[in-house]
Amino acid sequence: MDAVPATLQASTHDHDRFPETLSPLSVLPSPVDQFRQWLNEALNGPPKVAEPGDMSVATVTASGVPSVRILRLDAFDEQGFVFCTSYVSRKSQELVQNPSAALAFHWKESRKQVRIVGRAERISDEESDEYFKSRPLAARIAAHALQQSAVIGEEELDLGSGRVKREYGVADESDEDADIARPESWGGWRGG
Repeated sequence: MDAVPATLQASTHDHDRFPETLSPLSVLPSPVDQFRQWLNEALNGPPKVAEPGDMSVATVTASGVPSVRILRLDAFDEQGFVFCTSYVSRKSQELVQNPSAALAFHWKESRKQVRIVGRAERISDEESDEYFKSRPLAARIAAHALQQSAVIGEEELDLGSGRVKREYGVADESDEDADIARPESWGGWRGG
């Protein structure tokens, strides 16, 4: 493995690759409509963005200590941007203490970045139920079997997953329609 250089050099950007400029005349009047357009471009290209729904989510503790992590965007509309997580996770605990949050999308391939800053609030149980049902079976099982951010071994994962499968009668992992209830400790946040 190569050693990390003592000094890092920033690479130059290829500004001629995308001559598009951003001005008041080149954006839509509605920020939500503009985001929708850019997200569609990121999804469909060219250039196609590898993970257009991934975003950085920054929270702050009550004492002002910031924390950031990458999450998946679950939905957005005029009310804000939704992501789902465990309500006992560090990010949720920080949002309970201090509802200020910032989101950032970085679409390197299309040279676009979107920042959203505002307050976050929990979404309704009904909305959380809908998002939970839309998740892949493995993700729904994991929401029950694992405590988010906890360090676990492969054996613990297998035991937890097995317990959830038995509890909900999941015999086949290809049964995406398995009726697994959303844990009370899991749900969504809307920010923006």
